[in-house]
Amino acid sequence: MENPTHITLQNSEILEKVLTNIIDIFSRKSVKIHSVLVLTGIVEKLQTQYPFLNNITIIDPEDQHTTQDKRTVSIEESINTISPEKVGMSLHAILDGFAQIIGKNDTYFLLTELQSALPGSYISQIGSMGVDFELILLEREIDYLETGK
Repeated sequence: MENPTHITLQNSEILEKVLTNIIDIFSRKSVKIHSVLVLTGIVEKLQTQYPFLNNITIIDPEDQHTTQDKRTVSIEESINTISPEKVGMSLHAILDGFAQIIGKNDTYFLLTELQSALPGSYISQIGSMGVDFELILLEREIDYLETGK
């Protein structure tokens, strides 16, 4: 019998929650528009490898020309047809891309704050999608030791 407390989240819900939290968390160390621009650049760069990322819109909610709902991150429902594993690979790539840009200390801050900000159901499902926050930290630490960056 399936656990009734187990909630299956849609890809769109996970991506929207994670990306919005990345912007909110990193905005504490930088200005919000910088966080939005960095994340937008990473997502756009990864669209060749993960074409479904074209279904993500990241906007600055303070921009007066935005939509009325004022969400920073909007995800089209069609992304829910993509396998969770593939979405997980793209999420790992997004987190890794962000980590490469912001550096070792800020990566640790971002990932630990992200883990604290996300509900347990999200962390669990993100893990089942193949995203391991500790592995990303370890990869960045190894890269730092090898390159000094």
